[in-house]
Amino acid sequence: MNGDNPRQIRKDATSEIKVGERTKPRPRAPLEAEDVKTVAALLKRWMIKEAAATGKAAIPALIKCLEDHETEEQAHEALILMGNPALHQLIENMINGGIGFSTARSITMRTREAAGAVIRELTEARCEKRALEGGIEYLEQVAEKHPEELEQTIYCRVALMGKRIEGMDAMDALRIVEKEARSIAAMGRIAIPTIVKLAKDRKDRRAIGCIAIQYVHDTSAIPALMDLAKDDNIVIGREAASAIAHIAREQGKSKSISWGDKLMMALIELIKHKDMEIRETTAEIIWELADNLLEMRANLYMLLFDALNDESGRVREVAAYGLGDICNPAATSRLMGLLEDEYVYARSAAVETLAKIAKEHNEQRDVIIPELVRKLSDESRLVRCKAASGLSKIKDLRASSAFEDFVKNADAQTKEHLGVIIIRE
Repeated sequence: MNGDNPRQIRKDATSEIKVGERTKPRPRAPLEAEDVKTVAALLKRWMIKEAAATGKAAIPALIKCLEDHETEEQAHEALILMGNPALHQLIENMINGGIGFSTARSITMRTREAAGAVIRELTEARCEKRALEGGIEYLEQVAEKHPEELEQTIYCRVALMGKRIEGMDAMDALRIVEKEARSIAAMGRIAIPTIVKLAKDRKDRRAIGCIAIQYVHDTSAIPALMDLAKDDNIVIGREAASAIAHIAREQGKSKSISWGDKLMMALIELIKHKDMEIRETTAEIIWELADNLLEMRANLYMLLFDALNDESGRVREVAAYGLGDICNPAATSRLMGLLEDEYVYARSAAVETLAKIAKEHNEQRDVIIPELVRKLSDESRLVRCKAASGLSKIKDLRASSAFEDFVKNADAQTKEHLGVIIIRE
């Protein structure tokens, strides 16, 4: 076997791969058995430096020696000594489903340029399926060592995942996509710009970006999520709104108002969003926050009060329930208007909230009790029973008398329905 100049070998080992340069496999002579035997003999005697000094022509033999447990460790060390010249052939071997990830990892962890070269190769190559899992694991480690390559690393992971799920059953593919999306989102705020970019990218990348958005639970992501919530693609908008809702929910559970103005401004915009589903999600979150964050109730009250005018019956219903938790008598007149709402669940919510206000605020009873009595004759059994349940909780002779009359004249089915409502409330 012809040897190269040792000085030239050292120069090759310390050189770096140029950014943007893509490796291309060069035609090589068939690997002779005696070449492997010669290199293996050196490795078995732990003559690692000597094996590395045999030159580039020995690289295929060294890679072959990675497959033998007697020479695996020594071949690994020799290839690392050879550095980037060995990396080109290791990449090709990896892409074709062979071994070499561990050795390539050791070489590329040293420089960002080498890592970038491998990322580009893996992104563009048609990898064997058995190489994909190792490639994704390798990319996770690259992202930790070279965070400046994070965006390219994530895009490469998405490309490998796409190749991995080719021809898979739809449900199996979805599980892999969701797992990968969770993993990307778990990288934290540093990954948020790339996730946003993916969500607005071409169709085959957009899916994983949209799923990853759901798992971004960092308040610093709110501005980027709001930008996505306004996207013309309504699917992206809904996923972004859902992510904001999750952030708000977690903050509400912790009784924290550290998120302050960012989230409040987001809720103000989302409750007026053109998409009905986003408005409904937002109304539900405001309701939850109103129940948990006493310090924010004044601001949340105004959002819910305005939402009573929404064109969506579900939004009006949720807003009415939310106002019931706040129990502000200033909402009485507007809630009275909701008693004739065409959406039965909005009427039902208004009845329940008005009963709560009457129970807590004596001065409102003269106005509210007659209206609740009137709703005992509503066309909907749900509304009638809600009105009766509300009257039963108000300590007022007019209310208790009306409740008793309702129960006395109610049929068996209505009484059963009323009993369920009273127990639940």
